[in-house]
Amino acid sequence: MQFTRASDYAARVLSYLVNANGSVSQARSIAVATAIPETFLAKILGQLSRAGLVRAYRGARGGFSLAADPDSLTLLDVVEAVEGPLRLNLCDTPAPCAYAANCPIERAWRQAETSLRDSLRSHKITALAAQSRGAGLFMRALAPERRVP
Repeated sequence: MQFTRASDYAARVLSYLVNANGSVSQARSIAVATAIPETFLAKILGQLSRAGLVRAYRGARGGFSLAADPDSLTLLDVVEAVEGPLRLNLCDTPAPCAYAANCPIERAWRQAETSLRDSLRSHKITALAAQSRGAGLFMRALAPERRVP
């Protein structure tokens, strides 16, 4: 199993926006700073906006800012915003498996999924943003463009 590049890009975008400290950032600036192709960035920003993690502002001075509480935002939130609900097995879809109640394989899948969820949940976007800032990542275009009113 591998998450798509969209998950990585979405984490970069959110780290960038956390480091923008409430400023509205234009897509072009985000694309340059995070090395994400603008066409792909538009799709990711749309997904993050629909998930309530990013706020979009229209118009000539429009752009994007963080909509979610950065202190509670985790890597799990990011992955599920762009990939959909995290599921490692399909034992109960579309209908429950006849063996699920006593199946050691289903229990192993459930345990692995729980471990992955816990790991992703333990990575806060604010911590990743601080580490990115400390490493000098995404700083090329991080000049505040305008503050959110």
